[in-house]
Amino acid sequence: MENFTRVWALELAEDGVRVNAISPGAIRTNIWNVPGLSPEEAKAHEAGIAASVPCKRFGQPEEVANVAAFLASGEAGYISGAIYGVDGGMGAL
Repeated sequence: MENFTRVWALELAEDGVRVNAISPGAIRTNIWNVPGLSPEEAKAHEAGIAASVPCKRFGQPEEVANVAAFLASGEAGYISGAIYGVDGGMGAL
């Protein structure tokens, strides 16, 4: 996706089309719910994931939405070909 983002950004720039991507990390959604775990096991599972993230927590869906809203706004009018990591620092590892 990152390469597609960059290529499309270059291909479509002259047409005034901006192409950017958001690369989310561990975001608090139902995808992290593991069936069959007890509440204690589920909590330990989530704590292990959060501990592996430099920010030591899950991201919130609103944090991804905020980046998307910014990229869709006029304030991001000169941004194209960018990949925004909303990943609590995982991309820096």
